[in-house]
Amino acid sequence: MAEAGKQEQEHAVAIGSVNEKGTPMIPVTGDACWSKRSYGTNYCASSGAGAIAGMYSKKVLHYGVKNKVCTICSRANKKALDPPDHICFKNFDGPSTAMEAAIITEGFKSSLDDHGLIYNQYVADGDSSTYASIRNSRPYESVTVGKVECKNHLLRNYCKALLSIATNTKYPIRARKLLKDNYLRIRWGIDCSVKFWYGQNNISFSEKMENIKNDIINGPYHIFGDHSKCASYFCTDAIKKQSENMVPELKVHGVFQQVEDLAHRLSLHAYSFAYNVTNNLVESYNARVAMFVGGKRVNFTQRRSYAGRCAGAVISYNSGAVQTTVHNYIFGTEANPEIVRLENIRNKLNVKRIEKSIKKKKVFKPVTNKDAHYGDACIKVDMDDEEYKRAKTDFLLRLEITAEEKDKIEQDTILQSASPLWLETRRKLLTASWFSTVCKRRPSTNCTPLVKQILYGTDLSNVPSIKHGKI
Repeated sequence: MAEAGKQEQEHAVAIGSVNEKGTPMIPVTGDACWSKRSYGTNYCASSGAGAIAGMYSKKVLHYGVKNKVCTICSRANKKALDPPDHICFKNFDGPSTAMEAAIITEGFKSSLDDHGLIYNQYVADGDSSTYASIRNSRPYESVTVGKVECKNHLLRNYCKALLSIATNTKYPIRARKLLKDNYLRIRWGIDCSVKFWYGQNNISFSEKMENIKNDIINGPYHIFGDHSKCASYFCTDAIKKQSENMVPELKVHGVFQQVEDLAHRLSLHAYSFAYNVTNNLVESYNARVAMFVGGKRVNFTQRRSYAGRCAGAVISYNSGAVQTTVHNYIFGTEANPEIVRLENIRNKLNVKRIEKSIKKKKVFKPVTNKDAHYGDACIKVDMDDEEYKRAKTDFLLRLEITAEEKDKIEQDTILQSASPLWLETRRKLLTASWFSTVCKRRPSTNCTPLVKQILYGTDLSNVPSIKHGKI
């Protein structure tokens, strides 16, 4: 890791990325993994490992391991005895989901002491509260750490949201099938746009952001046949002639409005897309850890084994050596014959470029609780003022429609609550039933509960009086 730090330091000085004191500043990427598979629902691992990798050297600069269990201490506590003298590897008492934030924040705080570097930009996914923890800890006196979202994670979450619409049975099956058949094309279009504008070196960064934002918003229109706003590089005349415009039909069913809202939400991340970066470096390290711990199928967290294996994974990742080589170097003995056999098989598969995937269908329990440290509900840094103003302006512009469009909406929503379009349109407007409540709200009263109630109000379709009114 020291060698990787020197490489990053030399590169930062060479390109002039230093602060006023001459301290090199570099972008890094970070992530963490657990000792146990969670399947997106059960975050209760006893140990977790995290790492920070340099974007230039592509090597691990910092790693850490958090353990919630020490076998010796646990056994002594069960017997109501004092534990014997030993090296206790328990170093964490919080929830497992908070391990990533703790490890990565420690890495930022120790970067000056370890490598003489300032990590001024953090590339990561957005599924944990790590960045909020880094910002709150203020690791550097005069430098605020910036955040760039991983492109792959943004697109993956976008596709998950599109699929959730495509599987929502309140929409007609034809509309859902159209979306399910084309959601990957929407992702592919965004990816192509990002790569195209990233390679345009003759325009400013802000112009790249604006162009990517426009392409993200226009993506659903392009895929579903409305090419009125397509740029020449994005869409050819042949494509325009071949495709049928399905946008009006999807709008009537209320599907397109949902897709459009997701696209506008994703376009707020145009800043991150303009960098065209991912956190694949640390994801690769996590895969190396999984290899050293037997694919998370064996419990190595009782004492020192998990920490040692994570350290071995760092050596293997930074040096490129295989697991058996690392074992021989550390212990001076031959590795287990079974590991040697598995590595030989793996090498043969890599040489022949054979990809073999065994898919096993698993039944997952639905997530019933939200976690403040990990997942979609984790604590995140709020929008800054400029980003908020852009989002507000963009939303208000989308509300401006012509008289003809108003008449069409009136005709298409005549069924009111039975019309998905009516329900979706109503969410964006301050209706008469809420007008009095909003006007009478005191300036000192928090508006968050009221906004949530307007946007995500409870279903009243089963109220007897409302049922009677529909007869």
